[in-house]
Amino acid sequence: MTDWIALEGESGRFFVAESSRGLEESELSVLLGELLDGWSQHVLGNRELDPRTSLFFEVNCDTGRLILASGTETMRAKGLLDGCAIRAQSLQDFWYDLDESGASESEFTDGVHEKVRMISEEMLAQLRGGRCAAVAKASELSFVAFGVEREVEVLRSPI
Repeated sequence: MTDWIALEGESGRFFVAESSRGLEESELSVLLGELLDGWSQHVLGNRELDPRTSLFFEVNCDTGRLILASGTETMRAKGLLDGCAIRAQSLQDFWYDLDESGASESEFTDGVHEKVRMISEEMLAQLRGGRCAAVAKASELSFVAFGVEREVEVLRSPI
């Protein structure tokens, strides 16, 4: 069971947690499931999703945080999203191990981009897999994934 802590503020409802899960396929699936369950329970609750809602997913390798937030594009631009962030030391270790490996700048950038894309695709697969009933019922949701650069979309897809 993941312990979620509510952060107070005027920018929306936000919850954070820590996880000791790794990034291997089986561990990643559980880690993303914890994040999706936290978002579903603490942010969504019993409410239905507005058809204009998008699910924004950020993979911040440098901080080890995976963030799932919901809202509209306008709300995101204003920083007014409701969401959950789970920190996984293994994700931050990936970043620093790659940085300290002697990789060139382009190898480092490509490695991080590849990891962000892989994690984002796995999250999209979980969303499409029906793990969250509200997401499964909503017909027009969009999934938008970002990496370290919040302005650069890594993946955009209907769910």
